[in-house]
Formats: sequence, C-alpha cells, structure tokens
Amino acid sequence: METQLTDAGDGERYAYMFKCGDRRFLFIRPFGAGMESVAQLVKDVDSGENLIRKVPARRLVHFLLSDENRRLKKPNEIRMLNAIKKTFKAPEPGLPFYISKCYGHEYIRSKYPDEKGRQMYHSASYWKLCNGDSVRSRWLFDCLYPPPASLIARMIRQVLSTLHYLYTAGDQPLYHDDLHLGNVWIHWPSDTALPDFYLGDFGEACFVDSKFQNHSFAEQIRIAHPVNDLHKFYLNIENLLTTYGMFPGYAAAYGQTGLNALGRLVKAMKGVVTDWETAANTLEPPDLKPLIQWAKDVEEMFGEGGGVDETQSEAYTGFVTEERKVALQFQHEKPLIVSGSKQEALRPMVMDGPGKALLPIHGPWQLVTVDGLPAEGEGVTHHRPNDGRFHPGEPNLAGILGAG
Repeated sequence: METQLTDAGDGERYAYMFKCGDRRFLFIRPFGAGMESVAQLVKDVDSGENLIRKVPARRLVHFLLSDENRRLKKPNEIRMLNAIKKTFKAPEPGLPFYISKCYGHEYIRSKYPDEKGRQMYHSASYWKLCNGDSVRSRWLFDCLYPPPASLIARMIRQVLSTLHYLYTAGDQPLYHDDLHLGNVWIHWPSDTALPDFYLGDFGEACFVDSKFQNHSFAEQIRIAHPVNDLHKFYLNIENLLTTYGMFPGYAAAYGQTGLNALGRLVKAMKGVVTDWETAANTLEPPDLKPLIQWAKDVEEMFGEGGGVDETQSEAYTGFVTEERKVALQFQHEKPLIVSGSKQEALRPMVMDGPGKALLPIHGPWQLVTVDGLPAEGEGVTHHRPNDGRFHPGEPNLAGILGAG
C-alpha cells in the first residue's frame, strides 16, 4: 500500500512505526472503531505477521495508580483476560472456547499532564488478527453472498461454547456484558478450513460478584442480570435471520429449510432467556449444553455429508470462496508507505474505509525512512497522535524532529 504525497524534492519514502517493548510494528491501515477504542492493522517487523493494534478513542487517558504497588492499573479488558488465563480451568472435552488472543499491552507515558496536573498515558494493546472481520460487518453489510445455515449454526455453537466456558471454568461466572455481533470475530485459518468465531472486546466484562460494586442503584438494576449476554446474542441472531428472511435471494439460493431450522434454534434460545429472567436466582447462569448440541446438530445437518447438504450449492461455494479470499488478503497486506515531503509525511491523514472521513493515525508512532524494505530506516520523530485537540500547554510535536 503506497500513498503519493506532493513531492517536495527530498526523494524519501516513509512508513509509520509503533514500538511495544523491544517489538516493532508498522502501520498498514485503520481497521475499524467503536465507542471506546480504535483498531489498526499493523505488521510485526520481525515475524512479518499482521496483527491488530488497539488504542482508546481518546488519544491520552488518565489511569489511577494501584495503592499497593504504585503501578498503573491495567484496563479492565486486559485484567479479565489475564484472570481467564491464570485462574480458569481447561475447557471440557468437546466444548472449546474461542476468545481473541492478546499478545501484549503497555502504557506510554506522555510528557504533558492534564489540566489538573495528573500524569497522562497512551494505552496500546496488540491482538491476533481475526482476518474475516466481525460477523456484523461482513454478514450484514459487506459479503457478496449470504452465509449458509451451517456456518450460522457453527457461529452460534462456538459463541455458546465460549459462554459456557466463561460461566463454568472459573471460581465464579464471568459475564461478557457486551455480546453483539460486532464483537464476534471471524477467522479463516487456511485456504481449506472452515472459519472459527472468536469473542472479543472484554472491556465491559465482569465477574458476578463485581456487578454490584461501585455502581448506583439504577446501574445495578441495569447490569444485575447476567442473562443480558444470552439475551443480546439471541436478539442479534434473530435480527440476522429476519434480514435474510426478507431477502428473496436467500431462499432461492439455499431453500427455506435452513432458515426454518435456525429459527427453531433461536426460539429455543429465547425460551432459555425467558426461563432465566424469571428464575429465583438470575445471577447463576443456565446450562447451555443443550443449546450447544442443538446448534451442532443444525451445523452437521446442513454441512458436508449432512441430511440437507448445502455445501454443493453455488451459493455456498460462492460465499466460502469470496469470504476466504478477502480474509486471507488481510494477512498479506503491506505497510502504508508515503512518498513526498517530510513535513507532509509528519501529518498523515488516512481514510477508515471507502467514503469515510480522513483521520490522523493514532500513535504514538515514529516516522521512519524506507530503504528497500519498510522496516529499515532511521527514526525521524516521535509523533503524538491527535484528533485535533491538545491539552493546555501541550505543543503540537508533529513537526519537531527528535521529540519524544
């Protein structure tokens, strides 16, 4: 990927480098944004692997120090994932979990405090690339062919299996608390395998005994029911099926049988939600194993060799071929290279998708010159990411060489 800037005669080409410990990453492009965070596609200089870098939507944030060790408190998402890694048991046989893998997190100290004199930090984390994007983005907006029933059932099964793990493998249940299809990520592992579906964004996740702490009474009522996980998930699936049911080409491509089978599964999910909401103890999760088995049965019925095998249809082949091709391309995208004047390179503006506004690159990053390979070069400046706003007393360092 290369962008041509106005040539000022210096003949250089530049790339944008992030650092985390002794690891170096090169910016490729934006990879979506939510209310709280911004994702970037980056390349690990040493391994050549494409990863996701995630930073808060606010470029600088304040974090309280721990009273015990005076170290910065990790973001909630990192703490929840660390708890899963360190304290949860291995999954039950036949019930694996699928959770986005975090490779590392760090705070990068800012030289400039906020208006109250508090120390400010950049927060950055690095994640395994789920190359198929989110279910919401691909299946509701971007895919050329609608997904077959077998893969929808596979997605439901794997998400439910992950919820079962979160609810049962620890000393107490852990609730995701933000389970919508935008947080379910598709990954095509190879050019032959079927995709897997990973649950991501644990920023709102919490253990059952923490759901009542540090919240007002109204907030406790809102968040007190762990059933929200399953409730929101089934509503998202119901909306997905309603959308495809209104699309005349879906039944023509796959027939109505698959939608009907999925509809019965979603109705069963709704029944579990209803029973849970009216149970005497709504803090204890229900047994999800029957729903997991039901989803598996639907997946196998409409999968290869099943009683209603969809895999030989033109629509199935078209969907799998196109989605796999798009996904695997993400793994091989190259870093952004800009050519032109240094001053223009120090103020990059990139587009977060077709037709979207131009935005700065969230950093902090280091501008490096390109000599043969993008990873080779000399550090030019340590740029402060910005959204056009600066704290009082903080200069725009984008054009100051050697600033750090």
